[in-house]
Amino acid sequence: MVRVSYVLTTKDRPEFMKTTLAAAAKFVTDDDELIVVNGGQPVDCAADILIEEPDNGIADAVNKGLAAASGEYIKHLTDDDELRLLRKRYIADESQWRVFGEHEYPPVWDGEFA
Repeated sequence: MVRVSYVLTTKDRPEFMKTTLAAAAKFVTDDDELIVVNGGQPVDCAADILIEEPDNGIADAVNKGLAAASGEYIKHLTDDDELRLLRKRYIADESQWRVFGEHEYPPVWDGEFA
């Protein structure tokens, strides 16, 4: 099975992180790994790897998560991302169907009121 490393970076936003983790739980399989890189106050979460230490910004936190990752694919998440199941995609061979989410961003305001 193909292994996906989900790398979630956060800092002092536990309420957002819990929502993101709940959404990610729909995608993470037993073959995958969930890595949480927390640069702020300690958090309680069910991560395979939990890195809790100060960082020098988001890029530093992402790099720590990437260094710990062992998956063939990596999905970076920030603590306020919302994953939604949009489609199934198949990887490697016909016996390995995996479910992937995509980010859904709010529409950009064009300066006009409806």
